[in-house]
Amino acid sequence: LYAITGDTFLTRFTLSAIDIDTGTVQAIADLSPDISAIAVHPTSGQMYGADFYGGSLYRIDKYTGGTTRVGGLGHSTGFAGLAFDPITETLYGPLVRWGPYYATTFYRVVTTSGRTYRVRNYESLLGFSYDSDVLLFCVAESIGSPIPSGYSLVSRNNYNMRGQSTLLGGLVDV
Repeated sequence: LYAITGDTFLTRFTLSAIDIDTGTVQAIADLSPDISAIAVHPTSGQMYGADFYGGSLYRIDKYTGGTTRVGGLGHSTGFAGLAFDPITETLYGPLVRWGPYYATTFYRVVTTSGRTYRVRNYESLLGFSYDSDVLLFCVAESIGSPIPSGYSLVSRNNYNMRGQSTLLGGLVDV
């Protein structure tokens, strides 16, 4: 299991491995550029990442933290996460626009070029993940919003969100 760890001021982003049996976190390497979202291709095992300041998609060496730029994402803000649909092997990412309320656009990302295609707009989608049954779950955050924090199930057919649970406290990714 891999994770991006960072400092409080978002000035350093480190690729880390997590031992799922012990919970031990082992730093692999500081990432340059500042990669803040990662996903591993379900078949090839290739890791991809998006830089925090929104410029580009990168291939990442999981063992050294070395990065190779794939291409520009076409956006000036960072993606809140990345994940592959394990059936279609398509990479997706939510692009968050910060303000009084979160505004999120969910994109399909082409791994050979970095080009993005809008799938749908949401009011508050942050992190997301596919489970083993290929159900897409996402986090809906409520900071400054009348929508309660929680997680939702997203339809594979039309990408509509259906609330599953309301949570107290902050939840950033699933």
